[in-house]
Amino acid sequence: MTAESLADLNVLTLIGCTDERGSAWHRRDDLQGAEDNHYAGFIPISDVTRRLFDWQPRQAEVAYLVPSGLGVGDPAIAERDDLVTMDGAVFRVVRTQQSRVGVLRNDNDYDMGVFKAGVNHPPYTETLIRSAEKLTGEVLGVSSAGLLSKGGRAWVEFSLPETLHDELSGFDYRPNLLKADSMDGTIANTTAMTINATVCDNTLSANLFEAGSAGRIFKRKHTSLFASSLADERAALGLLEKVTDEFTAELHQLIKQELTPQQRIEVMDILVPLPEDEGRGMTLAQNKRDRLVALESSPMVAPWIGTAFGELQRFNTDDHWQAPVKGTGRWERNTWRAINGKRHQADREVIKALELVLA
Repeated sequence: MTAESLADLNVLTLIGCTDERGSAWHRRDDLQGAEDNHYAGFIPISDVTRRLFDWQPRQAEVAYLVPSGLGVGDPAIAERDDLVTMDGAVFRVVRTQQSRVGVLRNDNDYDMGVFKAGVNHPPYTETLIRSAEKLTGEVLGVSSAGLLSKGGRAWVEFSLPETLHDELSGFDYRPNLLKADSMDGTIANTTAMTINATVCDNTLSANLFEAGSAGRIFKRKHTSLFASSLADERAALGLLEKVTDEFTAELHQLIKQELTPQQRIEVMDILVPLPEDEGRGMTLAQNKRDRLVALESSPMVAPWIGTAFGELQRFNTDDHWQAPVKGTGRWERNTWRAINGKRHQADREVIKALELVLA
């Protein structure tokens, strides 16, 4: 993941539902440009299209510029059709023999990368917006969107119109449909279901207690068959309302499962073991254990301490808001962990540790 500048984050990411979620960490009023990138409620689709996706990818033949050894005024230039003059130098144009194509932005010719022939990069308006509408209709609102790596990667997050409340846990949450795609080949076209916990703005996996599950995440490669039917994707994901029912059932199961103080220590020993030897590994492990213990008094964790959900919430909160972040901002890192499945994998590791201890 490449680090984005604060200027880009304040123009090329759109942050919705700030009345409930608050502002993104990177907000700087002096970098907002002509328009504020934060919205009190949902972000209009027209704004996402106009501000982020008002351009098209286009394919171009790949060639190399090889120094010709000729000067700009050399008369031999007029006799050859494989030469081009650029920046005061003369080059031979050598077409690729590898059946490759380049993908460029049509508004500024920014180079997205070189791919094998047959690659298919539909515009983000199709892969991230229209495809979501085909899956769910138009009942969802856009809660965030972003364009990173100069257009190389993008996401749009759709959410239900209202925050939901679970009486047993006192938990406020909002299910999301998260769509992501890339033009630079760094990620496949991805659709994922997530749950946003408004009490601490964590993102939780939708299938926490389903052993062996890979999560509600669907990926599709950028091939010539990319524009195939959405039937398989719809079947893999199910409806957002079904995810809501599953989440509350799993949430109740986790909350009702009590853990003794000794069992909570055993869970930590599995997930954050202390190395036998002193050194950097010992320091990192002890620092993480100290952070996790301190969270027991946090309002983001304390209401559920002594339950299986309390342990999940403790590790999830540490991963979201306390673990060291390198090379990018925490907000972007959390978004892409939900997209690439690492968020689900981290939650599953906690669940597996709980299952071992409770067995």
